[in-house]
Amino acid sequence: MVFGEIVEPTTRALILEDEDLENLPDYAGPVFQWEGKPEPPDNIETLVFIESQKVIHIVNTLLKGIEPVALIKDEGVFIYKFNDRYLVLFTGQLNKLVLGEIVEILAPWLKKAKTIHAITTELINNLKPAEKYRDVVTVTKCLTNSSELPYGSRLETPNLIQGLGATVLTYCLCQKHQAYLWIVYTDHLPLDSMNSAELIKLLKFLGLDIKVSFKESPVVSNLYM
Repeated sequence: MVFGEIVEPTTRALILEDEDLENLPDYAGPVFQWEGKPEPPDNIETLVFIESQKVIHIVNTLLKGIEPVALIKDEGVFIYKFNDRYLVLFTGQLNKLVLGEIVEILAPWLKKAKTIHAITTELINNLKPAEKYRDVVTVTKCLTNSSELPYGSRLETPNLIQGLGATVLTYCLCQKHQAYLWIVYTDHLPLDSMNSAELIKLLKFLGLDIKVSFKESPVVSNLYM
């Protein structure tokens, strides 16, 4: 059962008269340009969607020297093969597409995947009930259509999640694909040994073995890999 809430667009927000509908242009589908090899392999053991700058900052250390197998550069979508996993990095810089179209484009990859994960981050101050997490620096929550939860705890209502991960999970719910959306709640400070602890543990749980050390630094992150 899925707890928490996903922000989904309504299809009844705009009411038009019949004559207005006749004047609407036909939808021609998403306009985009693939680079590389966009066809998915026949069998994908694990497909991981990664968004938010904090997660991307850490995962990029694993991908040094590795070129994406496919990308839609103008929309910030990069697909990498890492060991037996495929990682979809989304920078959030949409140009002409919307999130639903991105997931539609990536549907062939989703259909080939045995296991689907998505990772995002949110500010710990936004996690409810606030009194329960007042003294917490970081915690991992999950939304999934699986009856079993192998890591973390389920996201409680009335927390709202939006973004690519939420859109991927919505697609998987409709298509009856099992999927996990992992939300790592943390503070707004640069990454350090405290606020990145849950994120590092989650990545390792998903088979992305991050080797890290921590040093004092004046830059964006105190996390060294």
